[in-house]
Amino acid sequence: MSDSLKITRIFLSGPTPFRKCLIDLSDLESSEPLNEICITGPNGTGKAMLLRQLRASAEFRSPRLDTDAWTDSLVVTEFHHQGRRVFQARPGVFDEEAGSAVLWLHDSFENEDWKSLNFFEVRERFGFLQVSEDERPVLQDSMAFGSEVESAASREADALGNFLAGIGRSRDEEFSRSLRLPENREKTVAEIETEFNESQQDLFQLLGAFWSKSVPGLAEELATDGDFMSKLARFEPGIRSLLLRTGKLLREQGEEGVNFLFLDGPENGLDPATALQAVDIYRAALGSDEAQIFTVTDSPLVATEFEPTNRIRLEKEEDGALSAVRGEAPKSASLTEILERDFKLETVVEGEVDASTPENKPEAEPVEPEEQDEDELADLIEQASWGRKR
Repeated sequence: MSDSLKITRIFLSGPTPFRKCLIDLSDLESSEPLNEICITGPNGTGKAMLLRQLRASAEFRSPRLDTDAWTDSLVVTEFHHQGRRVFQARPGVFDEEAGSAVLWLHDSFENEDWKSLNFFEVRERFGFLQVSEDERPVLQDSMAFGSEVESAASREADALGNFLAGIGRSRDEEFSRSLRLPENREKTVAEIETEFNESQQDLFQLLGAFWSKSVPGLAEELATDGDFMSKLARFEPGIRSLLLRTGKLLREQGEEGVNFLFLDGPENGLDPATALQAVDIYRAALGSDEAQIFTVTDSPLVATEFEPTNRIRLEKEEDGALSAVRGEAPKSASLTEILERDFKLETVVEGEVDASTPENKPEAEPVEPEEQDEDELADLIEQASWGRKR
């Protein structure tokens, strides 16, 4: 993808905790844009809202929110575009007066005193800093998956079947048009079909090969006798969602491609082994190393797949303001170390005595050290990850 955009920073002047909140999304050493960003943090730190605002910036619009808390707000997003920086300013919520308009401003805008203003004040005072029409970024495709961004129809059990049926209809329509082309009038249907198959991407074959590689056991399951959809129904909803989402990304490969991908809880509904691979599976389905992927997760398992500089943890300060802290534990660290250093969960050190335990407490049955470690780790994972709501 040429002239691809990358988000490097975002400033949100909205309700708590996004009160004058500046989040850096670039590499701390090189200042280059990160292609993969993992966002974590406790409940109430606004992870889902941050993802929504990032998506709105990438789509050159303001989101429609069921709240007036973002009235008089300002969101400024710094993009890396054609080797230079350009700033996008917009309201934090769709406004009838502003519509979906955004300002594209020169990098000199960063030096101006704008961080205490709302969008309309920025537009009035700094509109002269807008870049020319031919210098403004071109809107590129994005896609978002997750409970906050998918429609109810996408979560239905038959969504995958509808998706595959739609692919089949599109292919049949393309073939029908080929039959009516003037240059094909003297050819047989078999000849036209052969030429059509050679010139058109067979998405069904691509889907089958990709899904079989990404989901162990899928090929064997679908190879058995029986109706195709009844076989898919035997898989868990999380796997069906993964197949549906990657199928949509594979379909986009034949078009313009996807420049931004927003994932909210990619581990939801998946077994731990598949959850570990989920982001890599999505990346492979994109077919591009240049797309920028934003992942919000509550799972320490998923976080282990990112380099520490790519992990951003949201934390609330004592005054309610939000801060963004980079990961500390290296990617090769154990899950226990990531839980302690990046998720701020203390593990129990073997042999440590709890001073609050009453002396007359019945003596516990001895536990083997290995069994004790596994139990403690399981409790921590459950506390920090699975089933938590944001």
